[in-house]
Amino acid sequence: TSSLLLRYFFVTFSLLLRYFLITSSLLLRYFFVSSSLLLFRYFFVSSSLLLHYFFVTSSLRLRFFSITSSLLLRYFFITSSLLLRYFFVSSSLLLRYFFITSSLLLRFFFISSSLLLRYFFVTSSLLLRYFFIASSLLPHY
Repeated sequence: TSSLLLRYFFVTFSLLLRYFLITSSLLLRYFFVSSSLLLFRYFFVSSSLLLHYFFVTSSLRLRFFSITSSLLLRYFFITSSLLLRYFFVSSSLLLRYFFITSSLLLRFFFISSSLLLRYFFVTSSLLLRYFFIASSLLPHY
């Protein structure tokens, strides 16, 4: 009876050990497979989300850069055209002012010089007449 009991004990122990080993291997397999699947899913999902975020932000940055660069270029061209217009308008006005004032000054100079020459010739002719009249009236010694 003791041998039967020992045999029963060993048989049940071996069956329990087999059951434990099989279930533990199955549980370990399930754990590793599920963990690997979860890790791969997490990795691929997170990588896809990161790539999506990267491409979305890069496209937004590129749009922002293109918009700001176009606005800056527009501002530059508008201000440069306005500055060029202002320069040409002011230079043309200054040239007009210079030519008008120079022509007026030349007219004034020629008119005043002609008047001064007239005054000089008139006064000199009057002085010469007076001198000749006075010299003819003086007695000769």
